[in-house]
Amino acid sequence: MGFSTDIVLPASLSPVWPDVCVRCGVPRPGDHINLSVSKDHPLLPFPLATGRVERAPVCNHCAGPLRFERPARFWLFAAGLTAGLMLGYWLASSGAVPFRRATKWMPIVCGLGGALPGVIYNIFFPIAIEAELKGDTVCYEFARADIAAEFKRLNTGPSSGSGAA
Repeated sequence: MGFSTDIVLPASLSPVWPDVCVRCGVPRPGDHINLSVSKDHPLLPFPLATGRVERAPVCNHCAGPLRFERPARFWLFAAGLTAGLMLGYWLASSGAVPFRRATKWMPIVCGLGGALPGVIYNIFFPIAIEAELKGDTVCYEFARADIAAEFKRLNTGPSSGSGAA
């Protein structure tokens, strides 16, 4: 992710979570979200293969929005792509494009233009917490660097094994 802070830990390690909300940083949160640790595709709102599920701490205020954040981002991307493709097909079929060679590229160009806001939003405003299985390691991606630093401190101590960021 573009502006996230990544912490890489061995997949065999069961991580210790800091006692703060992973989204807003409130101490002693009262809820959790289920974080799927699996091989993901960044554009899909669901994992491609099931892996383990971890419980990331969140406060009651952030729990609801975090559960729907990834599907909402997917649908933003999909809606922009669909609207762009439809606009491109309409422009190509209506004859509004002055060059005949440009008509076959119009749906692709408009589709990419429609999807671009969703991609840019995902880069500049990353999801609060994500985890992706990469071989024998797990990459935890945090939107907040202070929470990522605390997570790293708790999990890369002398008794936790080796982890790197």
